[in-house]
Amino acid sequence: KMVGEKAGGEDDFKDILVSGVIFTEYAEGGAFQINNKKQVTDDDYNKTSGLTLIQATWGHGEAVVNGICPVDSYYIDPFGNIFSVIRDKNNRLVPNPDGIGLKKIENPPQIRKKSSLGFEAIMNLKLVAKGLEEYYKRPMDVEFVYHPGTKKISIVQARPITYKSGLPSPSYLDTSKL
Repeated sequence: KMVGEKAGGEDDFKDILVSGVIFTEYAEGGAFQINNKKQVTDDDYNKTSGLTLIQATWGHGEAVVNGICPVDSYYIDPFGNIFSVIRDKNNRLVPNPDGIGLKKIENPPQIRKKSSLGFEAIMNLKLVAKGLEEYYKRPMDVEFVYHPGTKKISIVQARPITYKSGLPSPSYLDTSKL
C-alpha cells in the first residue's frame, strides 16, 4: 500500500502527513571526521558521533529529498538534546488529482510556521534510526512518513550512507586548524 497524502491534498490540515529523511551521521563523515581531524575510511563506518539529523516537512518526501520545499531541521545529540531550525513551510508537494506526478500547493496558515515534528516523534524517529544503524552496523540514511494523527512511523527506505575515501573535506574551513 502506498503511504502518503491523498491526491490533490488533504482537506483538513490535521490530516496532512509529514515526510522526511534521517541521517545517523553526515554523509561526509560529520563530527567524527572533524573531531578526529582525518578523512573517513572504510574502517570508520561504525564510529559515528551519535549525532542524528532529521529533516522534515509537510507533504510528499520528494520535497525533502530534492530540496523543493522548505524543511525543518532537528539535530539530536547522543544525550537527547534537540536543536531545531523551524522554517516557514509555505508550500508542500502532493500527488496530482490524476495520480500522475506531484504538484506544489500552499500550506494552510495554521501549519506554515509550526514545527512539523513534536518532541515525541523526534525521539521515536531517532530510536528507529539508531536501531537500523545498530542492525546494519553502518551510518544510515532513512526516509520516512510520519502520521501525526496516529503517531505511526512508516519507513519508506533505509540505506547505509556511503563514503568515498580520499576526498577533501566538504567545507571551506581548514579542519587541520580546528
